[in-house]
Amino acid sequence: MPTDWWTYDNLTPQQLTDRIAEHGARIVGLEVTAVTGAGEPRFTARLVHNSGAYAVPGWSWYYDQTPEQITTLINANSARLIELERYDRGGGQIRYALVMMPNTGKMARGWSYLLGATRAQIAAHIAASEARPIDLDA
Repeated sequence: MPTDWWTYDNLTPQQLTDRIAEHGARIVGLEVTAVTGAGEPRFTARLVHNSGAYAVPGWSWYYDQTPEQITTLINANSARLIELERYDRGGGQIRYALVMMPNTGKMARGWSYLLGATRAQIAAHIAASEARPIDLDA
């Protein structure tokens, strides 16, 4: 059954939060398309109406996160990542924007993620875990 969806470009974090609230939506795709001189990311986002068959209670999104903060968020929310975008705030300050959903009950899936991995490390991880990549960014 189709649902309403929206695509937005060049949004500030606040504008994206506002669009989500305005439409009762959730993020299904997120890209960091630019970073301002003040280190604030700009996003391209794909949203779907968060209801009916497309409802995901407890989903969340964050930006300006370090690898350690990502781990803390995943553990605190018993969640799994569905989007992870790396960006440089400036001066080599690497941060991440992420979208996560609960990984409990009927929504639980086996999953993993790697940061800063080489091609060989990715191949070894796939072989050892019998996993398949669903998203890969340089």
